[in-house]
Amino acid sequence: MAGGKLNQVIENCPVDPTPEFIKSAMFDSPRTNTQATISVEAFMQPRSLLGLSIFLNEVIADFLVLGLVDGKLPKKGSAPEDKVKFLSAFFGDLSDWPPTFQMVGDSDEAWDASQLTSLHDKLRKHNIPSGVLVVPEKSHAFENMSKIGDQLHLRYIQPACEFVTRYAMKNSEGK
Repeated sequence: MAGGKLNQVIENCPVDPTPEFIKSAMFDSPRTNTQATISVEAFMQPRSLLGLSIFLNEVIADFLVLGLVDGKLPKKGSAPEDKVKFLSAFFGDLSDWPPTFQMVGDSDEAWDASQLTSLHDKLRKHNIPSGVLVVPEKSHAFENMSKIGDQLHLRYIQPACEFVTRYAMKNSEGK
């Protein structure tokens, strides 16, 4: 996770964030409903640094299950395994799961395409409509660069929208 401008962000990321830092990131006037930016300065804000710290400490699942523990991040592996498994649709009860469309770039830094295809297969086994697209030579959040009508939009995003629309319209007709 190092290189270029990212080094500056990582150097300022607290390895063991204090309760005071966490409070400043989560509770002291968090910015809401603001336009996201991708500048180094935006990533240096406490809220962004806390998210990076959660990621670097590999406590995402623990944090989602336990939240803060005595004002600090939970320890890695401290959340009960059955609760962690419940976070994932793959391990959960899919009886009421809605139709699902997933899309990922084959060079995504955050998700492995096999995660999507595994969930897709499980959904299909439960007769839940599911679509999945693995987009060649694209990284995480590649769709953010798309414009309506461009090649990326027409080839990948439009089919995803059509999938969602098809099931949203089907469900709304019966109500």
